[in-house]
Amino acid sequence: MPSVAVILPCHNDAALLRRALHHLHGADELIVVDNASTDASAEVARAYGARVIYEPQVGIPYAVRAGFDAARADILVRIDADVLPGEDFIQRIREAWDQADEHTVAMTGWAWFEHRPRWQSIAYLGAYYLSVGSALGHWPLFGSNCSLRRSWWLEAGVQFPDAEVHEDMHMSFALGPRQRVGLLPNPVFMHPRALEGDLGTRFRRGWHTIAVNWRTQPPWRRLPERLLQ
Repeated sequence: MPSVAVILPCHNDAALLRRALHHLHGADELIVVDNASTDASAEVARAYGARVIYEPQVGIPYAVRAGFDAARADILVRIDADVLPGEDFIQRIREAWDQADEHTVAMTGWAWFEHRPRWQSIAYLGAYYLSVGSALGHWPLFGSNCSLRRSWWLEAGVQFPDAEVHEDMHMSFALGPRQRVGLLPNPVFMHPRALEGDLGTRFRRGWHTIAVNWRTQPPWRRLPERLLQ
């Protein structure tokens, strides 16, 4: 079976990071990217045996890039510090990738917001998958629960133009016409702070990410290449 590395970008999230690491079992590599934290995030990571990578440039895209570049396993798993994975989270990912075909270069999953009614998760993530998927012509990656082949990451040469792009959306645009994102039925639980924050900023960054990528991949070219195969 493929080897698996888990990458967690972290900026001042020591308490939630401790919980996430406590529930992660079976990864071949565990990497926490300390994104210029001023709390005990790095100490918490080391206490759980994680390899700590320091990334001074603040921004999730830069932290994710540093973690992916440092990993050596076959499969790169990306989750957030505020995620609560199941006990068999890594094993299910490993088994799914062991059965994946050569065209599948990434997989994406679901998350349920903790202490919130299910309809809020369905509305939030359903809107993301449908709207962004329509712009891509395929399923988008969801940064709190996704994985990809390291070989694809190295070949794709993904470059993040700024800290304002959503890194999961931006990576999704890097897939070629014959490459595929698989759906992995391996949900995680997630802190509801995404619902409590500035949704307007999230939407603005989403449109910015789409606009950046449509400059080189306009929809009238990108969508037929993927939908008419």
